[in-house]
Amino acid sequence: MFTEENMNEVDYAIEGLAKDLVLLLMEDFGMDMKSALRTLYTSDTYAKLQDAKTGLYFQSPRYVYDFLRNEVKSYILLWIRPANSLQRELAGRIHY
Repeated sequence: MFTEENMNEVDYAIEGLAKDLVLLLMEDFGMDMKSALRTLYTSDTYAKLQDAKTGLYFQSPRYVYDFLRNEVKSYILLWIRPANSLQRELAGRIHY
């Protein structure tokens, strides 16, 4: 059962992971911080990370990042002709 004290620890863990995930997005996709933050906070991965019942917050940053990276790659690949500059830039950086 999650208590208020536990939730504070969970929130702290999530924010620590979020910092690492943003840095990984910046490194892997060459995003600036604003784009990386927007990408993370609008992702399905982050929604799952925020749900304490999933236990995802307890995993390593690289483990969680694998989900996020695949999500970003899938999103980019949905666009045959990327509509905006961020999508075009990211599409050019995907490594298969």
